[in-house]
Amino acid sequence: DIAGLRILALAGFDPGAALDFFSASVAELHDVQPREGERGDTLTGRMFKLWTRTTHPPADQRMAAIKAELMRWEKEATYA
Repeated sequence: DIAGLRILALAGFDPGAALDFFSASVAELHDVQPREGERGDTLTGRMFKLWTRTTHPPADQRMAAIKAELMRWEKEATYA
């Protein structure tokens, strides 16, 4: 996530907007559940949950890290 923020900033995008995007979309992926009436034990469903849980920290930790990094950048900008 932090590398993505840096890439956005270097490309001229507002990295703060990433936090809004993350909270509106990516964070929800951690809570993906099968649709009503569908089994939750399909291969795809199991693989997706395994992937999100083994490769990414929980969404609240990811958001906290993004916020902390943005605050660090703001602090450094005042010294530049």
